[in-house]
Amino acid sequence: MTTNSGAPDLPDRLLTRAMLREHVPVSDMCLWRWIRAGKFPAAIKFNGRRYWRASEIQAWIDRHSATREPGETQRVPSAAQDAAWDRISGGSLAGVRLEIGSG
Repeated sequence: MTTNSGAPDLPDRLLTRAMLREHVPVSDMCLWRWIRAGKFPAAIKFNGRRYWRASEIQAWIDRHSATREPGETQRVPSAAQDAAWDRISGGSLAGVRLEIGSG
């Protein structure tokens, strides 16, 4: 089965950070900021390690993929762009449309 974006669905399982990075290629700092701001699903902890529910990540990807215009390219800000945005905006992601993918 595939999503609206054409990407294959993730089975309902737990993802490590390395596995998550394959689907959401952003820096750890960016991910932490999104989680802290409530913009990304929080991890769950087992034995001191963090895991993300694949179904929650798939839903997040689907929601953000649906906001793109047809033919619009996908981009993920680099860590430097993320840091620059934080300096300019004071760290707020409010009103920012996230673009994800393998740009």
